[in-house]
Amino acid sequence: MRLRTSTPLLTLLGFMCITLAPAGPTSTHALSADHQLSPASTTYDDTLHLLKVYLHADSSDASDHAEAILLKEGSTRASDLLTACAGKDVETQFLAFFYLRFLNVGGVERCGELLERRYGILYAGATSLSDLDLDRIDRWLTQKRTPNGYNCDVCKRVFPEPIDDALVYALMLNGSPRSKTILKGIREFAASCVRAGFGLAAIEGADSLIAPAGEIGHDQRIEPYIGEAVRASAFFLPEESREPSKNMVQVLSRSNNRILLKIKYRAGFMGGGIYCVALAKDGSVWQYAFITKRTAF
Repeated sequence: MRLRTSTPLLTLLGFMCITLAPAGPTSTHALSADHQLSPASTTYDDTLHLLKVYLHADSSDASDHAEAILLKEGSTRASDLLTACAGKDVETQFLAFFYLRFLNVGGVERCGELLERRYGILYAGATSLSDLDLDRIDRWLTQKRTPNGYNCDVCKRVFPEPIDDALVYALMLNGSPRSKTILKGIREFAASCVRAGFGLAAIEGADSLIAPAGEIGHDQRIEPYIGEAVRASAFFLPEESREPSKNMVQVLSRSNNRILLKIKYRAGFMGGGIYCVALAKDGSVWQYAFITKRTAF
């Protein structure tokens, strides 16, 4: 599962593939202190090697093999991923964050806090949003507002988009009046900061996806054919790409309460992409737990 990046940035999958961390001041001391609380384990060097292989291998077979190990053993490597998140290499940090969220292993909030302090990002960990989560998003947007629009300095740093696409999809699924207001604020931020390099594709057309997210994006029954169920509920795909002939649903990992999927789709003559999606068991049905488009790695 790999797309070569043309820049040194990773999409926050916030990737493909939302528990939001509480706001806190930027603190280099806090970062180093947190890092010290996650000492390297006996498997850390191997985990770091797998992350780097995935990012930089010359062959897709090598990167796919590295990812297969991370997906299979991720729950036992959570502390390694958290330590990598607190490291100094931006690509490795954000890839570790992606796997923490995709796999839903310990350390999601803590990693998010570290990245927020270091880069000022607005990230997503899962699709379930509480009032406290919405409060935090509101604060982030309020802090960026200026008399003439928005402060776009956060867009000029060397890291992925400052607002996570997984957050946008979570707001669509939330569908509340407040989430719609927040989406409007994100759209305004995007319009104000486009010249600073901000380009969050997920926000384009978000209003038109709120209704289908509410209509088909909840309470999935995946048996007996998971591919058909996912296609029927994939509100985030272009409508023409929901046809079976236009996409491929691949199950990467499955347990009793979580399913990890990759959705490849085609759009138009040469377009398309890949989504990483996690489903979580909710009684007798399944819910989207994480959605992100894997556009940069």
